[in-house]
Amino acid sequence: MSQISSSRWRSEVRTLICRTLRIDALDFGRATPPSESLDDWPDIKGLAGDRPAAFPVDALPLGLRRFTDHVSAAIEVPPDFLGCASLGVAGIAACRNARLQVSSHHVEPLNLWICVVAEPGSRKSSSLSASTTPLEALESEAALACADEVARSTAELTLLEGQLKRAQSKATSTRSGVEQDVTIEELAQLRRRIADFERVHAPRYFVGDTTPERLGELLVQQDGAIGVVTPDAGLFEVALGKYAGGGGGRALSLETWLSGHAGDQLRVERLGREAVYVKFPRIGVVSTIQRHVLSTLLDNSE
Repeated sequence: MSQISSSRWRSEVRTLICRTLRIDALDFGRATPPSESLDDWPDIKGLAGDRPAAFPVDALPLGLRRFTDHVSAAIEVPPDFLGCASLGVAGIAACRNARLQVSSHHVEPLNLWICVVAEPGSRKSSSLSASTTPLEALESEAALACADEVARSTAELTLLEGQLKRAQSKATSTRSGVEQDVTIEELAQLRRRIADFERVHAPRYFVGDTTPERLGELLVQQDGAIGVVTPDAGLFEVALGKYAGGGGGRALSLETWLSGHAGDQLRVERLGREAVYVKFPRIGVVSTIQRHVLSTLLDNSE
């Protein structure tokens, strides 16, 4: 994973996303650069009593701007939907390969958490589907490219596990002390080989609705980075502990999400499950939700 200095992160992240999402770098263009002086920034405008400002499509790089304009017109949705979703998908792609080094002691992940709030029937799902199409294509190509390696890795692990079972069966039937010592050593070697075995997994760039436990497994399998893209409220219900059994379970459910948002080290040890350790987890989230469902979730979140 490369680290990008704060002085040149804009151009390098732009190039990275171009490559990852198959957007021509020559057409990607340049967004309007922010002012270098804080004194030049305009005053912050409050939202009370005013309609929110229109989504700044012109601030997007040229490639995403064209995509947002054309697709939003084609499926008849506000550009906000496509613009937000596309930025979220770009974050999912970028956080797999790079991170922003703000200083020698401060590193930030590039994943974004995006949620579009809208009314029923506003084609939120269509917007998400259009935005994830480039990432789905890349995922399919990557999976096809490493299919043989994944199959070979799975076969090797299955063979080792079979050898372990046979060695365990042999150990239980061995009575001689010398033979038992040899069998125990064989068992120990096989267990070490299985523990050290680095299984190759098919690439998964993003998933839909999932549980925190499965999310932790995916982070381990996918080198610490995964996206979650879902058009319904199931994501929020699970994150708030719908299946966790009370307040304590809710806290445990949020642990994986919070670590994946901030890039904080994730260590999970739970009875009956394999330990999860990810040094720099990155979870990108792109979701939609209906206004009344969001209100209900917020009312019931205490």
